[in-house]
Amino acid sequence: MSLYLQNDERMFFGRSSILRADADTDLRKYRPDYFPKKMIMSLTSRCNLRCTHCMRGHCADVAEDTMPREMIERVAEVFFPRVSSIQIGGIDLGEQMFSPHFGYFIDKVRKHDIALDMITNGTLINRTNAREIAASLARVLISAEGIGDNYRKIRGAKWESLRSRIELLLDARQAATGSRRLAVCLNVCTIKDFRDDYFSMVDYAAETGIDLIIMRNFIPNDNTERGRSFLYDERAHNDFYSSVKAHAASRGVLVAVPPPIPTGKKEKSMFRRKPCSLPFEVFGMQADGKVVTCCLGGAFDLGRLTPGCDGVMDLWLSENYNKI
Repeated sequence: MSLYLQNDERMFFGRSSILRADADTDLRKYRPDYFPKKMIMSLTSRCNLRCTHCMRGHCADVAEDTMPREMIERVAEVFFPRVSSIQIGGIDLGEQMFSPHFGYFIDKVRKHDIALDMITNGTLINRTNAREIAASLARVLISAEGIGDNYRKIRGAKWESLRSRIELLLDARQAATGSRRLAVCLNVCTIKDFRDDYFSMVDYAAETGIDLIIMRNFIPNDNTERGRSFLYDERAHNDFYSSVKAHAASRGVLVAVPPPIPTGKKEKSMFRRKPCSLPFEVFGMQADGKVVTCCLGGAFDLGRLTPGCDGVMDLWLSENYNKI
């Protein structure tokens, strides 16, 4: 996702984010001499939904862990005074609001000057926690793949219900006091079959005041799903995202989309990935204490943080971390 956002300052609303490197971060320094600048973590790997496109339904060993309160206290004590931004969600398929300690966690965050982002399916938003979110978070990214019947097919929940919960959040944002304004974003996994829905989502954002739509390609779980992803049709991919960006511009909606896929041999040979800054800035931790770098960090053995652990720097500067 950082590849889509790096070049547009507006996407960050003037706040720190794990998705944007700090100006003084040196990507040549493989052994940083500083404490982690940012954090990505999970309060729980449990989820209240069973979405058909999610890897959870395709993996036999998906964890069902919840971070204990004593670990949250430890994280608040060690990290909160030192990091500029935190993202919760997006690293182990869990719905963060499903944690019994969610309210306790954001109450801790509220007492520190931290930019907190949350990835959520949005189905557990209610009038009470909407006020807490509006007062505590910098950005909330609400996941969706379609609207109406298409949303229900994927999520097993009603689009009308999600829409009402988003509007509770927008109302709470309007009523919130303080210098920071919550950014409400849609975090959209685009499915080729649902192409028309994304233009309607732009219209919905324009009508309600949603700040940003982030669109990313659906990544198939197996070969039978390849036809549902724009990734395997370069021209359709480029045409679709170009069209949806133009529609968003006409409605005054901020949208982030994947970069065009090169179609010619020469263009493909010149296409390069941008460097990833996460391992140089971000300390990641799943709900069970396992240390990761990002949502793909599970393949690396970086150790585990326990409630009484004092060895954050030992983990951060470990040889396995260095090898990444």
